Amino acid sequence: MYGELPKKILCLADMHVLSNYGLALPEFEGEDGVIYRASPGQLRLLKYWKHLCKTVNESPKWQVKEVWVVGDALAGLNPAERGRRRRGTLDEQVRVAVELLDMMPKKATIKVWSGSEYHESIETMLHERIVEQLKLRGRKALFRGAWSFEKVGDTTAFVCHHSSTAIVYPETPMIRDSRWFKIQYFDGKLPKVHWIIRAHKHISKFVDDRGIYIIQLPAWQTIAPWSRILKQFPMWIPDIGAAFIWTEQGRRRYQEWLYPPFLIDEKGRVIEVPYDKKRYVEIE
Repeated sequence: MYGELPKKILCLADMHVLSNYGLALPEFEGEDGVIYRASPGQLRLLKYWKHLCKTVNESPKWQVKEVWVVGDALAGLNPAERGRRRRGTLDEQVRVAVELLDMMPKKATIKVWSGSEYHESIETMLHERIVEQLKLRGRKALFRGAWSFEKVGDTTAFVCHHSSTAIVYPETPMIRDSRWFKIQYFDGKLPKVHWIIRAHKHISKFVDDRGIYIIQLPAWQTIAPWSRILKQFPMWIPDIGAAFIWTEQGRRRYQEWLYPPFLIDEKGRVIEVPYDKKRYVEIE
């Protein structure tokens, strides 16, 4: 019965590879020969990542035909904090991101979007380089730039990393976004869209605005102690995970896929927090 189910699209974003609070491999050797080892907090994130990869590789119910990486895959150079709280060069961050994405199903097409300029380079498109490196491994990968329109079955999605940073009422800009897509469609300036998929805010949200599904993607980084964020600490606690989208019998489908929350302190240690187990994916 599962073999008859439509294959899905896995949407994820904000991996922040080699941030002290983002994804990393258990260890890797830098260009200077230094061995970098992941902190306990990074190992927890990696455990979640491997569980997701195992799910889409082995579960017939969650087979995916495409993996969408909607920006900010890398930590970048963190110029605002003069390079603090991150590891590795840009080339090393690309290499680790490629290793992580190569864990996704071999038959799936990996589409990558660029993210905020903060996590790019002034000299090259780092997210495009991720795609180039994946292709060298024989993977089918596409660089989609800063934004694009994508097909989901017979429907159309607008995909872009950038998003309003409203944190008190995050649904308000999501609905405003949807309404303007409708206005511009009726004015003949934009195609009709059925999905709006954005990232950047590290929170998972879903709104059905009278026919347009608006999705805000979660992240793969815990809260980082940047001074501007610390001033509003409880407003910036991220969701960790991804989302599945697909169409089935002419209907759009969406499945939030979140992992249990936790915090990472400045020593890389895990700080456990209470959570409602019903909302999160169970880890064996």
